[in-house]
Amino acid sequence: MPADRRRHQRRGRVPRRDRRPRPAPAALPRHARPLIGAAAAALNSAADIDAVRGYEGAGAAAYFGVWRVTFQRSWGFQGRAFYPPPDPINAMLSFGYTLLLHDVLTAVQFTGLDPYLGTFHVIEAGRPSLALDLMEEFRPLVVDRLVIELLRTGAIRREQFERPAQRPEAVYLDAAGRALLVERYEAHMQAPVRLPTGEQTPMRRVVLLQAQAAARVVRGEQAQYVGYTP
Repeated sequence: MPADRRRHQRRGRVPRRDRRPRPAPAALPRHARPLIGAAAAALNSAADIDAVRGYEGAGAAAYFGVWRVTFQRSWGFQGRAFYPPPDPINAMLSFGYTLLLHDVLTAVQFTGLDPYLGTFHVIEAGRPSLALDLMEEFRPLVVDRLVIELLRTGAIRREQFERPAQRPEAVYLDAAGRALLVERYEAHMQAPVRLPTGEQTPMRRVVLLQAQAAARVVRGEQAQYVGYTP
């Protein structure tokens, strides 16, 4: 699942340095693709879960390093950070991942699996580790793509973020910003995408299909989990 996330990131798109508005994002810079690709390849041959987490961290650093080059000057983005998010981009990513986690958690519960018993994410009390595992491959496909779209089209504005007086180091979306992100998120999840069979289906159903595939692996009905390929 982490390898699928890196594969989607490598195939994904991030915008050029935003000196002026452009209607569409540019391809992932070439220098970042080998780094992310190497991390994805290493994940498939990792000896143990600690090695998987190490390669995952290396891939994430390369991926969000591209975001830093692109957005540092205009949005103050230094890298992925949370608890609390220190800038508008991290605020959008964290909020979007929360929405996505809710959808994945619902899908896992539908399959009958325990969403708190995962493999990649550490098992802790109250932490839906399996849902977080399954969410990995959908982060770049849904939330990252959505955030880039909002930034590049100018749909999100600086005044739609706020710093709470009681927590000045944190940046959060205001009510209007949250409403906008929820609206766009729903549009992404309901938009039709292509399955390997050629069938068109909403992205939200793809999440359910992948959760069902994971359940078949756990129950011994399928030999290997195969990530979604758009």
